[in-house]
Amino acid sequence: MVKRRLGLAAVAVISALLLSSCWTTYATPYVLRSDVNFADPGGLVAEGRYWMFATNWAFWRIPVLSSSSPTSGWTGTPTEALPSPPAKALGHFWGPEVQYMDGWYYMYYGATVAWDGSPYGEHAIFVARSSRAAGPYTPVGPQPLYRDPWRRGVIDPDVVQAADGSRYLLWSVDWGPGGRGSSVTRAIQGCRLNNPTSVSGTCGTLITANRSNWERGTVEAPALLQGPDGYSLVYSGGNFEGPYATGVASCGSNPLGPCTKWNTANPYIGTGWNGTVNPGGADFVPYYWGVYAAFFHANRGSVRAPHVQFVVWRD
Repeated sequence: MVKRRLGLAAVAVISALLLSSCWTTYATPYVLRSDVNFADPGGLVAEGRYWMFATNWAFWRIPVLSSSSPTSGWTGTPTEALPSPPAKALGHFWGPEVQYMDGWYYMYYGATVAWDGSPYGEHAIFVARSSRAAGPYTPVGPQPLYRDPWRRGVIDPDVVQAADGSRYLLWSVDWGPGGRGSSVTRAIQGCRLNNPTSVSGTCGTLITANRSNWERGTVEAPALLQGPDGYSLVYSGGNFEGPYATGVASCGSNPLGPCTKWNTANPYIGTGWNGTVNPGGADFVPYYWGVYAAFFHANRGSVRAPHVQFVVWRD
């Protein structure tokens, strides 16, 4: 993950929690909005501002908010980042990820496509781009960008750039046509991005879901961090309606895994952590040298409200 110097505001170190041998999170996250559903917030630092893109809500296809600060100022009505989706994207505009690459802002997201012979929708990964961080984003390249070969569905894209400049696209394998009752083993998988609009090479499986522990058969919302001790995968598990929680796995030097989960019995962060309920959908953006702002959602009543937490890379 590329580090950018943005200017350091005062951040109090309050009961630090170990994320890995080199990552520490600060307690007491900031609640950014409690009046809007802003699930799976994908973060971006661009044009001198912070940006959050979220899973569709109400009539917004990928709502977007921005602020000059990661911890405050996220006011106003969201705008719509994807006003004209491709014809093959039928709905469920989920888990957006925006990256600045090759002079453009590229937005990756999951959406429903027609599933031949089945009443259920299948999810695939789509891509759009814009010359501005706020959008509007327009479809570019093949639509969809990636569709599971076995038509199980894929959601929640994540893009990571390695130290050598190579880029990788991660996603979560969905339940398939049987929904939560299906026999599909959900997983976090990924493949190399040949360029912003195509994948290439052999895809890898980072982790698979456990049906008998806190994951309840679901692993999704991947976010891959690169530190001096290798890659760390932060992911969500459980049911987004609750209980929902966040886990961590170590991936060594390979961004496509396999990765080893830190704890197979319990989540790393779950309900009750600093007063949060069902925390998940985390995404990370650079804040200062070695410090990252982790955007995530957690329930406040019936709203999946956006939060931010700071994560530091310790030498």
